[in-house]
Amino acid sequence: MSLNMQFGAGPESKEGKFLLHIPPEEQDYNLNNIVDLIDEANPDMVYLQEVEFGSSRTGYINQAQEIVQRLAKKQEREPYHLETGTCLEFDEKRFRRMWELARYMYGEERSQWIFRKLDIDKQELPKEKIKIDFGNAILSRYPLEDKTNHFFTPPYSRLLMDINIIRRKDERKSLLTCKVNYHPEIAEKVPLFVYNTHLENKDEKNRKLQSEFLYGELGKRRNAHKILALDGNAEPLGADYDFESEEKDESLERLLRHPQMKYFPGIYPQPDKGPAEYFATFPSHQPSQILDTVLVSEYLEIVNYRVHPTRVSDHRAVITDIKISADLVKENLLKQMVSPLVENP
Repeated sequence: MSLNMQFGAGPESKEGKFLLHIPPEEQDYNLNNIVDLIDEANPDMVYLQEVEFGSSRTGYINQAQEIVQRLAKKQEREPYHLETGTCLEFDEKRFRRMWELARYMYGEERSQWIFRKLDIDKQELPKEKIKIDFGNAILSRYPLEDKTNHFFTPPYSRLLMDINIIRRKDERKSLLTCKVNYHPEIAEKVPLFVYNTHLENKDEKNRKLQSEFLYGELGKRRNAHKILALDGNAEPLGADYDFESEEKDESLERLLRHPQMKYFPGIYPQPDKGPAEYFATFPSHQPSQILDTVLVSEYLEIVNYRVHPTRVSDHRAVITDIKISADLVKENLLKQMVSPLVENP
């Protein structure tokens, strides 16, 4: 399962209010809905985007750990293995005096021209000091190893970074990668790597650069199984789209055409019918855009692919059944190893 959970804020979009505190009872209700959805689907692996790890707006709760604990209690079984990767870290207390001045100017009508000049996407501000720590999480029934979390944009001046975060000119996206110990006998020969990421929303140029970086990362592990789950903030463009034209946002399409990866063909635009809206994930109240998807490498097979109708966020969840197919593995020795152990990872 792959889900952008909008930091437990529920199915209505919080754009313009994403800094405001979510009442505890509302967050508790929304997290329980996410837990119920995961419990119903009962996936072996869950990829979550926009998860909080201790932000002011959500009462400093580590939502990833909270979801794992609630699932273990509800299912009465061993908890999911968990790895997390921060995307965005912002703490107003770091530059206290500067933000005291900024808050004063933010509330003054006479200074609004400054925000327009700086192209700042004005948000409603809470009274308390703002702290944001959120990113991606991977939950797995199988042990997770060798975690890496790579920021698409390298770190730079913290003061400038904070200003760009407030301006929504740097969303601090990252790529979370883990190795999965799915079957020791097979994993020793052909490891399984899982990737979870969320490409930038506000800046198409940055999103393109992130897509190009991710394309390169996927090509580094040739003798391995790979699963990529992402909120791409871009849509499939179809097999006839010409990259040289650069007419549209190619961020997701570039990944769909990766020579080592495969996608579910139903997400492609249909001839004479337009977008395949049946697999749209955003906005959740009336999905019209295919922003979220799952890709697999050549020796894996997507045997089922669906978008869950339940609304627990502003995105809907994508659920896939993925099979290690012995018929797709060329090496005879590996076929002999895989055949008696084939399961849905």
